[in-house]
Amino acid sequence: MANIVTVGDSRVPIWFEALSGNASDKRTFRESIESFLENIKKTGETCCFVMDSAAYTSENITALSPRIHWITRVPETVGFVKRLLAEVGPVLHAFTDPPKDPGTPSWVQTDPSLPGYRWAEVGTVYAGVPQRILVVYSEQNFNLEKKTLKARVEKEHASLTAALKSLASESFSCEDDAKKALEALFEKSRYHSPGEAVTSKIMGHLSKGRPKKDAEPVVLGFQISALLHRNQEAVESALLQKGLFVIASNNLDETALSSLTMVHTYKKQGQTVEGSIRFFKDPRVYAEAFFLKKESRIMALITVMALALLVYAIAEQRLREALQALKESLPNQRKRPTSRPTLRWIFQLMENIHWEPCRGDPEGMIGITDLQLKVVSFFPPGVRRYYGLGADSCQIE
Repeated sequence: MANIVTVGDSRVPIWFEALSGNASDKRTFRESIESFLENIKKTGETCCFVMDSAAYTSENITALSPRIHWITRVPETVGFVKRLLAEVGPVLHAFTDPPKDPGTPSWVQTDPSLPGYRWAEVGTVYAGVPQRILVVYSEQNFNLEKKTLKARVEKEHASLTAALKSLASESFSCEDDAKKALEALFEKSRYHSPGEAVTSKIMGHLSKGRPKKDAEPVVLGFQISALLHRNQEAVESALLQKGLFVIASNNLDETALSSLTMVHTYKKQGQTVEGSIRFFKDPRVYAEAFFLKKESRIMALITVMALALLVYAIAEQRLREALQALKESLPNQRKRPTSRPTLRWIFQLMENIHWEPCRGDPEGMIGITDLQLKVVSFFPPGVRRYYGLGADSCQIE
């Protein structure tokens, strides 16, 4: 495992720490932050860390709050989160911007810079630490989670339909056993319930062969069947919990950290630290292709990967800064212009560049497309010379 600290809006790592695969995030987050603070010593202002939800434990926030500011997602396993989602969630779901109902609560906040987001701020104290809590609704997350919920409901319906069909063919010694089997079938069901159960007797003769003329059939067992009903109330209740998450911060100064900035800052974690993690998991890094026995070699490989991430992140940042300074763009994967391309996409654009020998020119020539030349022109002179471009091709220094 590894803990990474990036700075600001970039993916540039300023702290990289390799950890045991058995380490727990709940403990290592605090230890990594303390080690980081010890190495940077004193700074002019209090650092603000945006962390994963694993950092939100009573031990962590109690130990770290006197030293740093933090913003983190609150896991749903924390008791007050379920209460907040149940109380505030329906209000956020029903809110429209601008409000159509005059009675809409004024404490719900929105902003044009975050389309599809709305949130409500509440204050609380957890583990003795005063903090600001935001219950946030994301329309994009809601639509994704709604599809997931629909798939789960359909999967449960198909599973119970097959189970009821199988149950209807079983024989039980008494009606109570049959009813208990039906109840057991729906013990873990969240979105369906059985209709009125119908039990029937299985009549027959105990002896084999043709029965005697005066022999009366006896009850050999019982069968049970029931229709399957969707619990629409449970589905709608689950839907009201979708698209919601809770974030918290110990920075109580609203002038220094507004609720809008708090949401913006938390969202950027997915582009910075999470983006760095995706870099290591990328198949092009080939990290999974190595099998190393010695811990020292594992540490050496992780160090090389960390340095590769550093170069990758700085190159990506330099390219984006150049594009924004020149008000230029490059085509993305959908052929649409963007001033914030990923370096991975740039690598794909720069594929298939070939050196070709040329008569009378011992250095030969480089087979490169116009788009590739444009990409290279946004990099520093050293990179341009590597591709055979002179200083006159410079667009930005």
